[in-house]
Amino acid sequence: RQILVAVKENESVVLLPPTEDVYLRAEAILQSLYHHKITGDGLSTYLVMPEGKSEGGDEGGSEVWRVPKLKSLRMGFVSLKGEDIVAKTYPLPHEVVQSPAVVLGDDSLLLKYLNPHMVVVGTLKREESMEGNVKNVVGRLLTIWMIDTVSGKVLYREQHEGASEPVHCEISEYNVVCTYWSSLAKRTELSSISLYEGMIGRYGLGPSKQPERNLQFSSFDSLPPVAIQKTYVFPYSVSALGLPLTSHGITSKSLYMAIEGGHIFSLDRKWVDPRRPLNEPTKIEKEEKLLQYQPIIPVHRLNVLSYGNEVARTREIVTSPAKLESISVLLAAGLDLFCTRATPSKTFDLLAPTFNYSMLLTVIAGLVAVNIVARSASRRKTLNALWA
Repeated sequence: RQILVAVKENESVVLLPPTEDVYLRAEAILQSLYHHKITGDGLSTYLVMPEGKSEGGDEGGSEVWRVPKLKSLRMGFVSLKGEDIVAKTYPLPHEVVQSPAVVLGDDSLLLKYLNPHMVVVGTLKREESMEGNVKNVVGRLLTIWMIDTVSGKVLYREQHEGASEPVHCEISEYNVVCTYWSSLAKRTELSSISLYEGMIGRYGLGPSKQPERNLQFSSFDSLPPVAIQKTYVFPYSVSALGLPLTSHGITSKSLYMAIEGGHIFSLDRKWVDPRRPLNEPTKIEKEEKLLQYQPIIPVHRLNVLSYGNEVARTREIVTSPAKLESISVLLAAGLDLFCTRATPSKTFDLLAPTFNYSMLLTVIAGLVAVNIVARSASRRKTLNALWA
């Protein structure tokens, strides 16, 4: 039985259903229960705590249980005054992290910054006044905020001049991707950001040498992440973003985009990796299969998931894991609904339809026959050696 936490307008908190059993089960949770609220003024984070002791009465000789009062204590605040919120996204709730680190070409490790409490908010600077009825064609200042919803800390912030809507953001593990329309350059631009906790050298990890690291993430004790960012140019306008979800998180990461023309496009993350070198990749970087930085992202028609279908006015892309690790089920929703199977790493856990099963059975039967003959010959040789 699940418990629903409801926050009222006056920031008081109620657990539903409001029974004694629910509140007794939630006692351990209430020691570290936080919530947040995003308004036009900014983002506020709150700690849930009891307002006072619950009072009991006596009715017919038996004690009457009353619902305990819970209140919200503000822990942090990030001001967004003068900004219009145009995008907001949270980490995928059921995403499986296959590895907490990225292995570099020299066998050193980059530790991923995995914060389950992070929210990404995109804001455009509000225009206080307009000269006459002239439309702003140079865009506004876009700010991408990464905020911890427990402590209220600003983890990272970046700004882009001359931006305008539509703005779309997504989070996958330690990667943040935002697309926006550049009014200055008249094109769609993509900002790719990777967050890292730190680095372990090539010889910094071994059976007898392990660095001290907290296994449980703390929003209050963790240090700010190290961010790496690059901006790319995408040749089509974007109306929605989505991320693949798989059962074990082994499949390579991709980015699903609803682009103009009603197409659903799959973009391999290697094209938007912010660690792509500006110069010719070194031997170590080639070991990681890093490509040299090119600002324009190539669009291959073979990566269009919607085939020849036109999915009109796509507003949202939702994915769900399948039983097979290589397959992610994708649903694009808008004026039309489109559902398909996506395979970012191809079907590596499926046999091809043209697989020669008869040849496989023949080879297995031959190996069994050879094994029987060899075993019989070995026994005969051993018996002859004993009689000799």
